[in-house]
Amino acid sequence: MTEHKSQEIAELLAALSLAQGELNNVEKDSENPFFKSGYASLAACLNVVRPVLAKHGLSYQQTVSSGEAGQVCVTSVLGHKSGQWWASDLCLGINHNAQNAAQETGKVITYLRRYMLTAQLGIAQEDDDGNAGKLVSKTPVAHQTTLTEKEQGNIQELANVAGVDIQKICGRYDADDLSQIKGNQYRSIMNSLKKTIENEKGNDNG
Repeated sequence: MTEHKSQEIAELLAALSLAQGELNNVEKDSENPFFKSGYASLAACLNVVRPVLAKHGLSYQQTVSSGEAGQVCVTSVLGHKSGQWWASDLCLGINHNAQNAAQETGKVITYLRRYMLTAQLGIAQEDDDGNAGKLVSKTPVAHQTTLTEKEQGNIQELANVAGVDIQKICGRYDADDLSQIKGNQYRSIMNSLKKTIENEKGNDNG
């Protein structure tokens, strides 16, 4: 993820600090049909943040563009009424061999928008299993280190080659996105994806 910002952002950060004091973590309102795990949709995230941002003179915009090698890129801009701004760019590859390429592209765009929105504003998902007091940790502790950005990128690229929906992988580990999966699962995920690719090659050769 790359970031850009205006020369001065003091007023923006002050307003963001006030907004974060009022922002609640997002309740999970959607379900992964394959693994029966819940996650917060993009719409649910936007419904939580929009009124609070507006109250403090903040705005949030996201645009989509194409990157290198057919990647999909999303630029998220957090703006302040003073004219100050803070932007982030994030790109991911897509599986162009998917049966429905347009649908696959839409999934990647939605994933990027939701991931960047929650990351930039510092909000997480609230458990929907009755344990209302427990929240998804935003800061991993030492014995629960999560996947690094490089590892997330490696998994995303291999998943695209294997034709595996990234949400299926996340659902398997009860995670909303790759950033919430523990680092010790990296090798297992990569091996599983490699095995899927090998099996597909074997079927093609057969």
